[in-house]
Amino acid sequence: GEAGGVELERTGRKAAEDALEVVKEKSKTLIKKYKAQFDEARDEVAKLTETLREQEELTETLRADLRGQEELTESLRAELREREELTEKLHVEGRGVATPFRERGGRAE
Repeated sequence: GEAGGVELERTGRKAAEDALEVVKEKSKTLIKKYKAQFDEARDEVAKLTETLREQEELTETLRADLRGQEELTESLRAELREREELTEKLHVEGRGVATPFRERGGRAE
């Protein structure tokens, strides 16, 4: 009976070692799979980060363009105000010049 017990123990140990080997192989496979998924996710995050950085640069460029447009618009408004003031001044002076002429009956001196 003793030899049968030793044989059973050896068979049990062999089965346990085989099971452990299967678990190790499955673990390695899962680790590789999860590492690949992690690497893929990390690459995707890197791409998204780069896209975000490019969008931020574009936004800053557009803001600078907008500031330039606003400055140009303000400059044009100032120029328009000056021209309106000048036109008004000339109009007033023009009336002043025309009045004595009309008072003389429209004749030049």
